[in-house]
Amino acid sequence: MNVLYILYTSLFSGAFPVYVVHCFDIDLLSSVQSISLVFLKLFYIYIFILFRVLTNQKNMEREPSALYV
Repeated sequence: MNVLYILYTSLFSGAFPVYVVHCFDIDLLSSVQSISLVFLKLFYIYIFILFRVLTNQKNMEREPSALYV
């Protein structure tokens, strides 16, 4: 249970969960939960990068650079 708490806190603190390997020693349920937490974090990172790219493109469309003026 402590390992899952470490994984949960590392998921939202931004640190990569390095305790995934230890979850396989506890039982199957914790390992499945830890794997799902890792995939959830990767999904959050993907959404964050996608959001940053889209907002960056909108800012570039609104503010033309000096090369085009």
